[in-house]
Amino acid sequence: MDSFSWIVIIGALGFVAFAVVRKRRAETAAVRSPPPWIRLSLLVGLIAATGVVFANLDLAPKLSHMDLVVFSGPQAGHNHVLVDRLADNALRRNGTIENIATQGAAENLELLAKSSDRSHFALVQDGIPFPDKENLELVARLPSPETVFFIGPDANNILRFADLSGLRIGIGPAGSGSALLARELLSAHGFEALGVTLSRHDFSEQVALLRDGGLDLGVFVISAESDLIADAVRGGLQIASFEYLDALPHYIPAARVEWLPAGYYDYLQVLPKSDKKVLRVDTLVLGDRRAPRSDVVSLLALLDQTLHGFIQYNRNTPNNSGLPMAKDLRLFIENDGPSLLDEYAPVLVNFIPPTNIVHLVMAISILFNVMGGWNRYRLWRVDSARVEIENLSASIFGARLTVDELAELKPVRRTFPRERVRRLEKLIADYETLARRCRRYSLSILVPMGRENVYRSHEQLINLRLSALRGLRRRIGDGDGRG
Repeated sequence: MDSFSWIVIIGALGFVAFAVVRKRRAETAAVRSPPPWIRLSLLVGLIAATGVVFANLDLAPKLSHMDLVVFSGPQAGHNHVLVDRLADNALRRNGTIENIATQGAAENLELLAKSSDRSHFALVQDGIPFPDKENLELVARLPSPETVFFIGPDANNILRFADLSGLRIGIGPAGSGSALLARELLSAHGFEALGVTLSRHDFSEQVALLRDGGLDLGVFVISAESDLIADAVRGGLQIASFEYLDALPHYIPAARVEWLPAGYYDYLQVLPKSDKKVLRVDTLVLGDRRAPRSDVVSLLALLDQTLHGFIQYNRNTPNNSGLPMAKDLRLFIENDGPSLLDEYAPVLVNFIPPTNIVHLVMAISILFNVMGGWNRYRLWRVDSARVEIENLSASIFGARLTVDELAELKPVRRTFPRERVRRLEKLIADYETLARRCRRYSLSILVPMGRENVYRSHEQLINLRLSALRGLRRRIGDGDGRG
């Protein structure tokens, strides 16, 4: 039974118990407290019920606010499988990720540009041209880069890019990241002069054409752990390794050169036969800048839980994509994960980012300190004025005369000449002014909650003295002054 059901049951039992007690008290003339054993039983029951409720409460943060779409790629591809894993993890926490299968990176970018109502993201290879950079941002990069393979039946003899002259080269499926990146590589800085013939094929078809002689070389942008590449190499195809590959990242900053060790795909037959210099590019998670912060951070949290080393990889890898990095990614990396507000108050941070909340709290704290300081200044003014008026009263009646004695004082006309009466009237007017000021201050919004009692104490002292002085003034004016 879930926690909500327990709360409903306990609330219903409490309501019934309350109704029974009210009815019993209404039927009896005198209100009597229940016996001690009943009160003890009710207390124990309340503690037990509270314990049951908290024992069944699931305080782990949920993703019920999460409702987004990810354009992943071909259904059998690595990226589509990854997004399926993310969707399963999100579903366990009440979140929703719709995984949309596409033909590849080109379609992903096209669909991302058309998205509107929901939060949309797309997986694409780094290094491909982005047609709409102004409306895209880098949400994250996956810590499992893809490798750019040049594979062919005689690829061991291809040592320089000039050796590609006149070759028939397959560049992968139409609209895929492989085709886009291959065109970017093979159309830059004089490659067009080599007279290569480019064609687009599905990866499995491309491998078959390489084996049958229909193609001389194939470009595959794919994970190095792919079974397709492993089977192709074990089946006799070779991996090209270019001598001057280190110069290529100068022209395509998103690419980097790494080594694929000999025997990587078969250490018994040693396949490949020697170390191979290859290019690697990251897979990027792109957003259209319209997703709310809660969806972006939730997606980042899922990626961090699903992919080992996600935060560290994004922290240490420079952004050479040419796209701005999402500010939520920067904060996510700096915090080593989502903040408490992102986890437990995701809707709030959609309107007020955590950094703004910190500034807001600081501003409120400063405001309260200023209000408290101004309130203390007012209290000092009231107290100072009251002491000043009391000193004036002492100059008229003497310092030893208490308030009670002043209230019982029977005036004699010769001891209260007109000048002294005027001073008494001024004293009463000053107390009345101070009483009004004290009352006005006590009702001010500047008074911290619970500090009204300080003003009430001053008011009480002022009113006691004012009552005694008003009584004295009446006795002077109504009597003959002789007592």
